[in-house]
Amino acid sequence: MSYFLPASAPIGALTAVGLALMATLPKPTPAGPPTAISTAGEAIHVIDGDTADIGGQRYRLVGYDTPEIWHARCGRERDLGILAAAALIGMLRAGAVDVARTTGREKWGRGLARLTVAGQDVADSMIASSHARAYDGRSRRQGWCK
Repeated sequence: MSYFLPASAPIGALTAVGLALMATLPKPTPAGPPTAISTAGEAIHVIDGDTADIGGQRYRLVGYDTPEIWHARCGRERDLGILAAAALIGMLRAGAVDVARTTGREKWGRGLARLTVAGQDVADSMIASSHARAYDGRSRRQGWCK
């Protein structure tokens, strides 16, 4: 299932979909049941489209960038961020989730991790579904408010 709406969709439609999906998303501090359980038995809570708490630690998911939900620069970015988080949740619930942690931390202190679901790289899937853009963690992020 895809939650993607084209950039040409009216903002009102994005807002309506976004508000409906917002109720299904966890707050920045996870509460309640996890989104998924990794193959290693770790609880995974989706925070936004490229951030998850895994085994009680916060991780930036590498290889892609999604619109922000909690610090969006405009309503459209927030709406697209909600859709991206919903897409990630759907992917994580679709199969066995493997977590590969990498060394180092990103600029906000989060650990770095790559997720695969049933052998498919989540970054590739998020980019292919137009919920994310490729991102190397070093270059300047593109805006989502156009």
